[in-house]
Amino acid sequence: MKDRLRLVFLWGVFSFLASSCAEIEPTFKFREQPVKTGEMRLLNLDVSETIGEDLPYDVRITFEAMGQPQIKRVCFRWLSEKASVPSPSLYCYTWEAQTDRGIDSACTRWLAEGPYALSSPLFCANAENVQYGNPGQFNVRIRSRNVEQYYNRLEAYAEYQRGADTDITNKISTKVRVEKVEQ
Repeated sequence: MKDRLRLVFLWGVFSFLASSCAEIEPTFKFREQPVKTGEMRLLNLDVSETIGEDLPYDVRITFEAMGQPQIKRVCFRWLSEKASVPSPSLYCYTWEAQTDRGIDSACTRWLAEGPYALSSPLFCANAENVQYGNPGQFNVRIRSRNVEQYYNRLEAYAEYQRGADTDITNKISTKVRVEKVEQ
């Protein structure tokens, strides 16, 4: 009897350890909270996958909003996903990437200058052809200045009118590949 109990116990321990190491793909995703009245949330950022220096590009952004917020401007920066310096600057980038704060903090400005640049300076443009709906979309025309070959993401957020205040949306990004353009 003891041998059977010991065998069942060992089989249970083995099964637990084997299943805890298994990689299971989730079959569902948690939905974000619904958009509140007056709020705007960016959903997707579409731009050419290959970017060259000092060329114009049309960016299409889809969003969801309750009502019809007035978009003041859309701000962008080019990013590199790899770290090139240790702690303090990486901490700044990580903190900013995980919050929905503006992307022009002292940390970002420090990282955007000099040999340790992980992102370009912030640049902003006006939204054009705003179409409200579910989801809505708008276009932004940008010029690829200050883009380096090691940048591999384009990040954006929008500033919009929310009642009497100006508010900012969440940040979204997309992968890009920067290529040197021969002129």
